[in-house]
Amino acid sequence: MRGISLKIIGIIVVVLVIVAVLAYVYLYLPSIQKQEKKVITLWHLYTPGSPMEKWLLQAIEEFEKEHPDVDIQPIYVENEVFKRKIVTAMSAGNPPCIFHNWGGYMYLFRFVMADKVVDLTPYMNKENPYIPGVPWKDTFYPGRLAQVTFKDGKIYGVPFLVLFEAIFYNKDLFERYGIPEPTDDWTWEDFVNTIKLIKQKAGPDEKYPIALGNSVSWTGLIYIMYNVLRLAGADYLDKAMFDPNLRLNTSTIIKALEYVQELVDLEPFQPGWQGMTDVDVVKYMAQEITFMEAIGTWIVWQVAAQNETTAQKLMVVAWPHFPEEVDSNNIVGGGDAYAISKTCPYVEEAVAFLQYLTSPKVQKRLLLTPTIQIIPGVKIEYLGLSEEELENLPPIVKKELELVSKATYIANYWDQGPPPQIGEAALEIVQPLFAKQITPEEAANKLEEARIEWLKEAGIIK
Repeated sequence: MRGISLKIIGIIVVVLVIVAVLAYVYLYLPSIQKQEKKVITLWHLYTPGSPMEKWLLQAIEEFEKEHPDVDIQPIYVENEVFKRKIVTAMSAGNPPCIFHNWGGYMYLFRFVMADKVVDLTPYMNKENPYIPGVPWKDTFYPGRLAQVTFKDGKIYGVPFLVLFEAIFYNKDLFERYGIPEPTDDWTWEDFVNTIKLIKQKAGPDEKYPIALGNSVSWTGLIYIMYNVLRLAGADYLDKAMFDPNLRLNTSTIIKALEYVQELVDLEPFQPGWQGMTDVDVVKYMAQEITFMEAIGTWIVWQVAAQNETTAQKLMVVAWPHFPEEVDSNNIVGGGDAYAISKTCPYVEEAVAFLQYLTSPKVQKRLLLTPTIQIIPGVKIEYLGLSEEELENLPPIVKKELELVSKATYIANYWDQGPPPQIGEAALEIVQPLFAKQITPEEAANKLEEARIEWLKEAGIIK
C-alpha cells in the first residue's frame, strides 16, 4: 500500500509540475516575449477609420507577421496638433521613432540642422530589397525625393505618396457651353481668354469661371507659388533660403505678383470668395456652379463626397505658361513622407518598415484602392501594374501620373517648406494682394524682409 501511495504522490507531483509549467507559459511567457519585442512608435495623420489609416494599418500588420520581433505602434495625431507636438517632442528629446513630415524646412530640415534625424542616404544608395538591381532612391519620383534632400545632398526622409496642386476643371461644363478645354500647353493669355468666355457664355446662368475660398490664404497662395515657379524656377525659394545673394523682391517675383492682380481684375471668382474657406467652396465645384479651381489633388475626393457624378467629370491641367518663363514642367505640391529620429533605438528595423511601405505591393494599393487612388511616391514603372490595371485607372488619375512623371522637382508649399518667417509672410500677403490693398512691390518687399530675418536667425548673415 505504501508503495502504491508513493507512486500516486509521485504522479500528482509530476502533474502539478506540468500544470505549473503550462501556467507559466500561458501567463508569463507572452508578456516577456512582448517586452522583448522591438517597439517602434510611428506618428501619422490619418483619421481613424479613414481609407488611408486602413492602408497604413494593413502594411503594419503584414510587416509584423514577417518580423515577429518588431512591434510598430501607430499613433494618430491630428494635423494641426502634430505641427506643434512634433516640435515640442523634438525639443524635449522624446520624439517618436518614425514621424510624418512634408519635406522642406518646417517639419524636417529644422530637425536635420539640430542633428535629430537619421541620415538615410546610405540606405537609399543600396539596392531596393523589393526591386532587385535598383537603388532604393532611384525608385522614387525625383521631384518628391528632392523635397527630403537637404542642401548637403543627403536624404533624410522617405516620400511614400504624391499630392500636388494644379487647375482642376469640369469637362462637361466646358463642352456644354462650347468653350475649348484647356490643354497642358495653354498660356496665361489662353487662361485669361477662357475666363472671359465663361463669363460671357455662362455668366447669365449664374456660373463662374473659378472657385476660390481665400479666407485661409493658402488657397490664394497657389497662384503666387505657381507664377513664381514658372518665372523664377521651382527651386528659387529653396535657394534663397540659404543664399544671401538672392532676393525675394526681384523684378521677376514682382512680375509674378502682378499677374495675380491681373487675374483679380477679371473678377473670375464666385461671390464672397474672400470670406470663404477651401471647404466652403467644394459645393461650387460639386454643384457645377464653377468651371475651374486651383487646388490640390484632394479636390476629387471632396467633390465625390458631395456629388459622385460630378467628380467623374473632373479633369486636371498644367498651370498656364508665360512667354518669359524658365520652368515649364515642374509642379507645386508635396505629399507625405516619413523620417526617423536619432533617438530611435531600432533604426535598422524602422528603415526595413519604410522599405516595405514603399514596396510595389503596398504602393500599388494607393493607386488601385477606389477610395484612395493617390499617386504613389514610387515611380509607376516599378509598381508592376498589369495592362488591365493601367487601362482601368480613371482618366484624371492617368493625367495626374503624367504631370508628376514630367516633373524633376516639386516646389514645396510655401506655408510648409520654408522657415516660419517666410511661410508666415507668404500667407500674410495673400488677402491684401488679392484685395489690391498692397502693390506687388510691397508684397515682394515683405517676403524679402522675412527672408533677411530668417538668414540672421540662422546665422547666415549678421
